Amino acid sequence: MTRACPQPTGRPSRGHLDFVTALCARLQSVFTHADILGVYHRRIAEQDLLYRLLFDNILDALVYVCADGGADASETILAANEGASRLYC
Repeated sequence: MTRACPQPTGRPSRGHLDFVTALCARLQSVFTHADILGVYHRRIAEQDLLYRLLFDNILDALVYVCADGGADASETILAANEGASRLYC
């Protein structure tokens, strides 16, 4: 069974105005946070680009490893730049 939408009766009630006011404030907060997140995402992308540029072009050997934690003290190479390739290969 469907219900008919109530027809406007003139001025909105105080409850409706309070709801709309609260909704507008919440939407403003959401949009503000989205703008802030966009700024942070751009900053992270810029920092990542700078890191990648330095990592790929520095002449020194750079190797990132992760200790596996085993009894044999083995490590896993996570990343190595061109300088490490020249040094170890």
